[in-house]
Amino acid sequence: MTDNPRFDDLVIYLIPIDLYAEILALCGLPYAAVYCTICSPVGVYAHQTGGEAKNLLDLLHELKSERGDLLANELYSWLVGDWKEPEPPELQGEP
Repeated sequence: MTDNPRFDDLVIYLIPIDLYAEILALCGLPYAAVYCTICSPVGVYAHQTGGEAKNLLDLLHELKSERGDLLANELYSWLVGDWKEPEPPELQGEP
């Protein structure tokens, strides 16, 4: 993807709904705010413009909490495409 996300309203990001809901809960926002989602075969995503994603990052940093910083790092990694697919578990009994 890129090293820096574009934080403008011309860019649309799909944020995993579980991460988005966790951010909303930490910020004390109602779950009713999760209204714009995209369903795909691989998951459900919150539909956010670059400006909205930047606002989420700013809000998390303003909390000045360890959990807020962790979620901000996770969100930023997702936005720049630095996340990795989980490794498949090793099969038992194979040499």
